[in-house]
Amino acid sequence: MRLASARLFTWGGPVPGQVRLASAAPSARRGLLLCVEGEGGAVGLGEAAPLPQLSSDTLEQDEHALIRLDWSSVELPVGLAELGGAYPRARGDWGAPAARFAFETALASAAASSAMLPLHRWLLADEAHRAGPVARSIYVGSTDDPGTLERAEARARGGATTLKIKRARATVREGVDVYLGELRARVGPSVQVRADENGQLSASEARAMADVYARHGVELVEEPCAPAEMVHLGALAVPFFADECLQDPFKRTRVLANPAVTGFVVKPTLLGGLREAWDLALFARAAGKSVVVTHAFEGPVALAACAELALALGSGPYGHGLDDHAAVAAFRAWPVPQLMGHPARVEPTQLRGLGLGAPDLAGLEEVWRWSR
Repeated sequence: MRLASARLFTWGGPVPGQVRLASAAPSARRGLLLCVEGEGGAVGLGEAAPLPQLSSDTLEQDEHALIRLDWSSVELPVGLAELGGAYPRARGDWGAPAARFAFETALASAAASSAMLPLHRWLLADEAHRAGPVARSIYVGSTDDPGTLERAEARARGGATTLKIKRARATVREGVDVYLGELRARVGPSVQVRADENGQLSASEARAMADVYARHGVELVEEPCAPAEMVHLGALAVPFFADECLQDPFKRTRVLANPAVTGFVVKPTLLGGLREAWDLALFARAAGKSVVVTHAFEGPVALAACAELALALGSGPYGHGLDDHAAVAAFRAWPVPQLMGHPARVEPTQLRGLGLGAPDLAGLEEVWRWSR
């Protein structure tokens, strides 16, 4: 089925102050909303929202990449394999991973809607498949944010079973020891806690910090050291996952070969789309590693797409990093149905496509339009 139209909008705004995205978080999150329509009337949505300081692309590059596509050659894919071949036909400049994620999500959600399927079932190419809920973790803030402990306690009381914190660079090892002791006192021993280092440590520092994490029952640490050292890092006192270093295909291959790496954190916005994220997840699992799908603090469209990807991949020993994070409020108020039913799970719906319903585009600034 050919496309009838494609429209691109800007959206985003200030991030509410109650949760910091990281130690040096931007005060605003902005992105692009892509809306496509097939000739049969099926509508699909995609979102490009590169994360400052982490993404390899910029919003301007994403906008340029999407506008210069040969949209007249684009057709709705019939499955994941065909989705992966859509770029050459469109002759796009795909040096912009977030733009590729928006493009793929829009096409895939339109195709799923046309087939009257949720996106996770379309990804699996199985109309009879009924995905079950998958566990998720909740990000509650960084160690330099005074509100993190209160949010952690509130989310644990609300039923969350896994919480994630980021260690701020200024929080030294002794401070982490004290902090985690207070966190444990507030949330209790049964709640899982995971930590994120964002590659701040050397290998030796990572080993020492892991000992602290192990004393407080931390279930895993993400990106414990710089990518150059991650490829050689041996086993730590807690499991560790690769995250930001996966953006580099060369480092990704070397990290995949490191038997000490427990798992991969899959962020479609940073990796370059649904197909790339899907293939990476399958490669990781084939190598005996766990996979966690998570967001990059985008808006509701990308968050819903990540939730559908997690549902298609299914459960593992570690919950997927999908929470209704504060930055969502910087975008259009669009409830994400996969995250509304339970505080500790991503739950499948039988809603078509992303499950977001008919898009309300009123008030958004349109920056480009194409129609057949």
